[in-house]
Amino acid sequence: MSKFTKKFFTVYLIFSLILLTIFAYFYFFPSIILDLILLIMVLCAFYFILFRVSYYIIDLERKKILNSLPVPIFLINGNGEFEIVNRNFINFFGKKRCDFELEIIKKAMKVDIVLEKEKKLKGKNRFITQLEIKDSHGNLRIIDILKSFIYEDENLKGMLGIIFDVTQQTKLTEVLYNQTIKDELTGAFNRRFLYHIFPVEKERALRNNYKISVIMFDIDDFKKINDNFGHQIGDYVLKTLCEVIKKNIRKYDYLFRIGGEEFVILLINADINNAYKVAEKLRKIVEEYKFDERFRVTISLGVAEVFENDTLNDVLERADKAMYKAKSLGKNKVA
Repeated sequence: MSKFTKKFFTVYLIFSLILLTIFAYFYFFPSIILDLILLIMVLCAFYFILFRVSYYIIDLERKKILNSLPVPIFLINGNGEFEIVNRNFINFFGKKRCDFELEIIKKAMKVDIVLEKEKKLKGKNRFITQLEIKDSHGNLRIIDILKSFIYEDENLKGMLGIIFDVTQQTKLTEVLYNQTIKDELTGAFNRRFLYHIFPVEKERALRNNYKISVIMFDIDDFKKINDNFGHQIGDYVLKTLCEVIKKNIRKYDYLFRIGGEEFVILLINADINNAYKVAEKLRKIVEEYKFDERFRVTISLGVAEVFENDTLNDVLERADKAMYKAKSLGKNKVA
């Protein structure tokens, strides 16, 4: 109920009480005044009913406007309770799921906290909430909720939420991002991303006082595999090798393809000794893995620890020299 409606109702109530008092006074003394009072009361009642009907019509028009908008919309009052949802909101989430999803939205948006912050910030608290939620068909969707706060006489009355389905845009952005940081054939990170993430991880390691190390490796005699069995088999070896390596390193370590059959692993929280152990483990796993009955796949690996003043090129140069040392020792070695 608006501020104007409350004032009107209060005035009407006081006026009615006055009239009732006069009516009681003249109850035992019938006169023309009593008729006049009754007439005034009827007129007041008529005007109040007329006002309520007009207010109801305005409310219907508001709902009609909300229902005509092509996106899901909801209205939350100043107490943090849902007051109105439009037709597209119901269509998007389904009638059966509406109440359930409303509660999820309320918790995800932290409505009570947001409203309290808005009361203090007075219009400066503008932001978008993104969350994953199920639609009417049970499909997982990614939505952005744009919030707009409603004021009346500088008092916060509620919050209007507009929902945008950004599932396709988010997926497309993810695809495009992966294309810029990952090798298309193997799914390993590419050289560009290595140059981006190395200083980030190095700075984090220095700040938290732990070591990071690099393993460089390539496939022994890979050219022979390509020449003897074709590039399709060569591509299969590269893809399968990356799958094997990724399964046997930690989730927060990085695998990069930096060229042809050359790869780099960035190990987080690992000094030279730990890196050597990881390299030896990977060497044995690859050696024992059955890529193809017609040939055997082995790798040679070089290990280097990252020091405080190292650039990425410094570390790669040391790892590269160690890898070629491993090859000179007869291949399928770690150095």
